[in-house]
Amino acid sequence: MSNKIFFGLSLLLISIVGCQNNTEVAKQYSKVTSQFDSIPNGDEIASLMINNCYSCHSHSKTTLTEIRIAPSMQSVKLYYLDTFNTKHKFVTAMSQYINNPIIKNAIMHKEIDQFGIMPNMQFIKTDVNKIVNYLYDTAIDTDEWFLKYKNKSIPAITEGDYLGLGRQIVMNTKNTLGKNLKMTIKNKGIKAAVSFCNLNAMPILDSMELVHKAKICRVTDRARNQNNIANKIEQELIYKYQSQIKNGKELKPVLKETNDLTTFYMPIVTNQMCMKCHANKNNIEIKTLTEINRLYPNDKAIGYIPQQIRGVWKVIMEK
Repeated sequence: MSNKIFFGLSLLLISIVGCQNNTEVAKQYSKVTSQFDSIPNGDEIASLMINNCYSCHSHSKTTLTEIRIAPSMQSVKLYYLDTFNTKHKFVTAMSQYINNPIIKNAIMHKEIDQFGIMPNMQFIKTDVNKIVNYLYDTAIDTDEWFLKYKNKSIPAITEGDYLGLGRQIVMNTKNTLGKNLKMTIKNKGIKAAVSFCNLNAMPILDSMELVHKAKICRVTDRARNQNNIANKIEQELIYKYQSQIKNGKELKPVLKETNDLTTFYMPIVTNQMCMKCHANKNNIEIKTLTEINRLYPNDKAIGYIPQQIRGVWKVIMEK
């Protein structure tokens, strides 16, 4: 995951995120950052941040700006510092957006126009709180921090923690798929993304299965690829998640166990980016819709709006 370790950048990026007063932000930033070695459980939290955030929020040292798929962690930090004048406001606002990434909770609107709104990653809220507090308190842009944490490994999962393992597998797979899909959209457009999914989604899942030694798939009650149709039990779970999100309840992964296997389920939540291919057909570009109909003549995966359940991730792990 070394290519997915991203963070920090110089004050030059303040102009990219629209900060109005570079000098003032720099002064404010210097006052609220500290040496990372002084942060309680700093290594643990740094690892959490790297492995949950940096697959998208890349560092200028490791990813070229022209192929960036999201603003860097440092540019995000500087923008929030420029907007909120206390740590409490900073932590509250950023946590609210990460936990429920909708336009109402967003402040970086130019970045959303450029990269799209953040997917709902269903992070553990206590982990989000730790990461956001750490981000505020720590000078993650320093060479010292970069050298210490750039090759930080994924935190070990306690034996028998199938919720933790399942989440880790889904996050890694989602990040790999998402990054490749966003790059295709950025370089070739939405129509090409339909072909990309048709040709590459399953091979990517297959490769991730080899890495994690688990069966990984996505299932839905409204399939585009007919191989992804949910069974009766999975449909009931999808309907339950649909009811929960409609009523504003927190979404949580689910485990189902047999004697030899544990199956992990995690909901797939639509965002604005999904609407390029999964909205009402009248809101999908004609050339994209034509490509969808060509590749998926039995497609049922349209008619969605943001913040709906489109299906679930399914990870089958041997005990």
